[in-house]
Amino acid sequence: MRGFGQAGLGGREHICAGATFDLATHLYTLDPKLRSIPVLLEARYNEEVQTRRKLRTSHGSCRSEAREKGLAVTTQKRPVIAIDGRLGLRWPRNGIGEYVYRLIVELGFLSRPYDIKVFGDSSADPEVARRIRFLFPVELVLTPSPALWDLTAFPQAVKGSALLHGAGGIVPWASRIPRILTVHSAITRRALKRASVVLTLSEALREAMANAAGVAGERVVLTPPAPAIAPASHTDDAVRETYLLAEAGDHAESLRWALQLFGEHARHDSGLRLRIIVTDPQRESVARRLVQAYRPISAHIDFVVPQSPDDLALLYKRAAIVLADGQGVESVITRLNGYAAATPVIAQSRQTNDALPGEENLAFWLDTANAAEGAQRVHAILENPVVAQERLDRARTLARSYTWKKTAELTHQAYLSILQNLQGL
Repeated sequence: MRGFGQAGLGGREHICAGATFDLATHLYTLDPKLRSIPVLLEARYNEEVQTRRKLRTSHGSCRSEAREKGLAVTTQKRPVIAIDGRLGLRWPRNGIGEYVYRLIVELGFLSRPYDIKVFGDSSADPEVARRIRFLFPVELVLTPSPALWDLTAFPQAVKGSALLHGAGGIVPWASRIPRILTVHSAITRRALKRASVVLTLSEALREAMANAAGVAGERVVLTPPAPAIAPASHTDDAVRETYLLAEAGDHAESLRWALQLFGEHARHDSGLRLRIIVTDPQRESVARRLVQAYRPISAHIDFVVPQSPDDLALLYKRAAIVLADGQGVESVITRLNGYAAATPVIAQSRQTNDALPGEENLAFWLDTANAAEGAQRVHAILENPVVAQERLDRARTLARSYTWKKTAELTHQAYLSILQNLQGL
């Protein structure tokens, strides 16, 4: 099944059979029970197919008439950009996978002088791949062994492409076409040298690449993520409850700091609870094993699985405080979710934090992993909410300024800059 027109959909709302619906809403649905493609979306696809057939017939008639008159008929082939969608095509997916998925979807709404194809492997979820095919061609290249994928499947996946985008932070060494690499965290000097342009999430990562790998500033473009929830309005403030909120990542370290901070605070306030958001069984298993090491506080910890975007938004809006580790794309999205919900955010900062532009004075940054210092900050915010209130309006405004559409537009401009150099578009 092929996707919509390669020039983009040209808008976010679509009308079908007298009903209005938002295509992106269906593409972003989190609930596995609701992951079947809606009938309206199927009908819109069939309508698009019929329209394209009529245009093709009309175009063919014009070409035949031109030939009869002896006029020259030219066909200009559009360049193709291959996007590595392996992490984004999975379900469930981690923070980097969510970034890749949202980027691919938003690129489908832009008008482009190039075509896009998305490739994946055997880890792709069939339903997710089917959704993306409504926007772009998706090629799932399979191999007998995952270890052979880079050598055997990758050349087939990028065949005929003018440009490769390693959106998940991976670029196989065998690639000989121009490459764009999105850097989500620390990466090797060799990988950076292979990229024509580097996309990254924050100024801190840009500086780290310049210092460690000598990447010139003009080769780096900031393409930060966006919140996973819609920013709350001033009249949309939910009733706060007495719990801290954290998200379980792929690695135990992303949660260990929150558990230590909560454990220190629980020594003085046993009425507070910690809720941990888990999005898949693997993360839940990692989180539960880690919680077992903190038995005195385990009875005050809840694991929650959001069943929809609204559930996720409500968890953030009702939390007293959001806890976020200071590293990686998942932490960035967690903090942006807190800002969007107008909920105070405490974030751990290491030697160099990955604060987004304008974010430096919004979260309560802790310079060390000192749990006692974090517990004191929690106590101060709970006892005197005015301490955080002055930051919340500015935080909500910042969250609105970061959108996946803007991420896609910045990425689109990076594509154009390379293609213009290659083919003079």
